[in-house]
Parts: sequence; C-alpha cells; structure tokens
Amino acid sequence: MKKVFTYLALVGVPFLGVTGILHVGANLRPTMNINGPWTMEVRGQDTSCPALKTAPTGFSITQTGQNFSVTLNNTNEILHGEIQGTDINATLLKSSTSLRATVDRHAGSTHLWGVLSFAQCPSVSFVATQSETISSGRR
Repeated sequence: MKKVFTYLALVGVPFLGVTGILHVGANLRPTMNINGPWTMEVRGQDTSCPALKTAPTGFSITQTGQNFSVTLNNTNEILHGEIQGTDINATLLKSSTSLRATVDRHAGSTHLWGVLSFAQCPSVSFVATQSETISSGRR
C-alpha cells in the first residue's frame, strides 16, 4: 500500500498539475508581434507645418508583451504605447505627438494603417510596412 501511495504522490500529483495548467492556459493567446523596423508612407502631408516638413519615413518598434516604444527615424522622439487587440496607440509624454494605428496581416505581410499627430499640426494618415529582417521566423 505504501508503494501505491508513493506512486500516486510522485506521478499523479505532477500529472494533475500539468493537466490543470494546460486547461487554464488553453484560451490564452499571445500578443501580436510588431517588433522591428517599419517603413512609412505619409499621405496628405501638409508642408506648411514645420514638424511635417521632415516627416519620418520610418520607425522602429521595441516591444515587451503588450507594451512597446516607437522611435521615429528622423527625430529623437520616443513614443510609448500599448497594443489592444489589433489597435496600437502611442504617445510622447512631454508633447502631443501621437501615433494611432491598426495592424493588418494579410498574404504574409504586415501593415499598419493609422494617423500620426504632431503638436499644432493637422494629423496625417500613413501606411507602414514591416521591413524584412534576418530572423524572418517571427511571423
């Protein structure tokens, strides 16, 4: 009887633990990966706005879970944001610069469709494409 109890304790309890973890985690979904370099095409650019005369042509995203940072490629500005479903929202805390976009994944490519806003300038729409990197296994 002691052997049966020992067997159940050493095999049964870990088995029940693993089964419970798998059951609880069955509906968990990972946050989408938007990490890496992006090229951007700004549409409807207003050249009368000083901030838009040097509008960025790309940006880089550094992601940790749902939180991320966006570094615009021709400025020193770093926007911080959060992913909510397929929507991303990022702002620069010390100014009114913001980026709002929706992630679109079709036919093996990833795009962001969104709006970029600078202080005292009209918002501009953009489309960004995720640049290919050496480690293409992330999609």
